Amino acid sequence: MLSPRQEECLERTPTRFPRLPIERMNKNIDKRLDNIEERLKLLETSLEARIQKEVQQQIAISNQEFMQKDKINEVS
Repeated sequence: MLSPRQEECLERTPTRFPRLPIERMNKNIDKRLDNIEERLKLLETSLEARIQKEVQQQIAISNQEFMQKDKINEVS
């Protein structure tokens, strides 16, 4: 339960305003979001390239192992 003083405070309009105008704050937020999105795209591209390289290496290793087994079977 609120005291009469607390209720009085809640009924008053705020007297403090943000230091930055809302438009400027929104621009700052937009810039930060754009920066985050750009960094995320770079990370995604880098990760995709690393995964693709790893998959290609694993395929090459599997092909080499298959070829070696095939040669062994030919000799036998």
